[in-house]
Amino acid sequence: MHTARSNIHTRCNGQAAGQQHAHRAVKRTYSVYWTSHGSAACTQGSQAVKMETKFHIITLHIIPKKAVYTSLVNHNEQFNTQYNSGRVVFRKNFDREAVYVSGALNGGSTVTARVNSPNITVLNGVVHHVDEVLGFVYKTVLEEIQLDPVTQNFEQLINRARQDLRQDITATTGVFVFAPTNEAMQALRNVDDNYMNNAVLMDMVLERSTLEPDQSVRLTDHNGGYESYNTARSRYNSQLIKIYSAGNDTWVEGGYVKARVVKPDIGCINGVVHQIDAVFGIPTRDLPYTIYCEDWLVSTWKELEKTGLQNYMRDTKLVKNQACTSSANARAGAAVPNTGSGTSWGNSQPSSSSSAELYRDLCGDTVHRCEFTFFVPNGTAIDNFARTSYGRTIMRQPKRWRWILRRLLTFREVIYLDRMAAGQQRVMYSDNGDEIVIRTDSRSNIPSGQRTAYIQYEGVQAQVIHSDIGATNGVMHIISSILFVPDDLTRDVSSARIAAPLSVLVLTLNVIFAMLIIIERWR
Repeated sequence: MHTARSNIHTRCNGQAAGQQHAHRAVKRTYSVYWTSHGSAACTQGSQAVKMETKFHIITLHIIPKKAVYTSLVNHNEQFNTQYNSGRVVFRKNFDREAVYVSGALNGGSTVTARVNSPNITVLNGVVHHVDEVLGFVYKTVLEEIQLDPVTQNFEQLINRARQDLRQDITATTGVFVFAPTNEAMQALRNVDDNYMNNAVLMDMVLERSTLEPDQSVRLTDHNGGYESYNTARSRYNSQLIKIYSAGNDTWVEGGYVKARVVKPDIGCINGVVHQIDAVFGIPTRDLPYTIYCEDWLVSTWKELEKTGLQNYMRDTKLVKNQACTSSANARAGAAVPNTGSGTSWGNSQPSSSSSAELYRDLCGDTVHRCEFTFFVPNGTAIDNFARTSYGRTIMRQPKRWRWILRRLLTFREVIYLDRMAAGQQRVMYSDNGDEIVIRTDSRSNIPSGQRTAYIQYEGVQAQVIHSDIGATNGVMHIISSILFVPDDLTRDVSSARIAAPLSVLVLTLNVIFAMLIIIERWR
């Protein structure tokens, strides 16, 4: 235990100040963070660091009177440090394969470090080996992005953006950036292989990824779920970024893209960097795969497979989906949905009893994709429907069940709820020909971006509980129940419209126009 503390002291040139306290405390219980390459941080421009500040940095690495094991802490759980020098916050990712700890001196910037070797038990506590010195900031935002191998690809985008945006990144203060990981940047090539030569696209991404100068956010402060999400304004037309916690993770949404926070609150000299696993403004998954990746839509995905809708809604122009962050479907051994215009079912072959009832054709082709808005019932809605007698009856008839699910799917129209005004009502025509009413509550809290929205069909209503998750071929809104009416048990569903490929529709329209021209000439 003494060795661990001495190591921290020597890395920051600590001397008598604080070491007497360390020797006296040997018989007490502590949690200590032992830095690996912190010596470089402490020597770069640190000559002016006062002895008192060094002492506070050292004590920031010590949690007194508690042996804190990473396996027992909650996501974003906070602890005060030795002599109340500051606080540290633990953060676990979705499958607990990585644990991070963020530390900030009182009134200082936050530094986030990865716990490389956790839970080293000693006589009077526990030691965690971390990769950064907590509480000591020595890099600018741009240097952090450049030097961290996880985000270096994002620097290439910054270098291609407008000059004024590049200058904003190097401002002396107030720079808050959501930096996509290299994997997230590489996934953009599946959407547009030439994206780096699209100057407008580069500017849009950088503006969506940075906050306005008067905005700031510390992600480890946000523990509420989506129902109580917080927001911050981006530089892109002041559009909002949502921030919330779910499933042992912190999530952000910007430009209709949902991203997991990989590493939050990386303090820098002139601001803060948050590492995320997606690129704001450019979805890299189609609608079926977006559903597949959501753990609370596992039951929904299974029903889409039974009816063939997961094949029907694929993006025919997408080369490859960006892999899920985590998926209960994948962990359970389910087949990954196909992408592009391929027609094979992979490992998810439909059963022989129902294969004749299923959609096998894609909507669209390699030239024209179909775009949808899908009001997706969450897993609870599916399970509750399956518990009813009418639900069981319908779900045993794939064609009828598919017809009801298509009621929740627009006929080639993309509708973003955050673009609707409070109290607004509009009509959409669903993929099966039904007329659905969408409305937002007049009491919606527009300044914070929160809207309460509903969809209605023949007097039946479902609430939208999570809105505006974008995909490469549309957008999905998650709803709390199925839009079912008693007539659904007996109505004729054989004549429900099936969308033809767009190329067929375009050809048909061209033929009609040609015939009209010929008729006009003969008059």
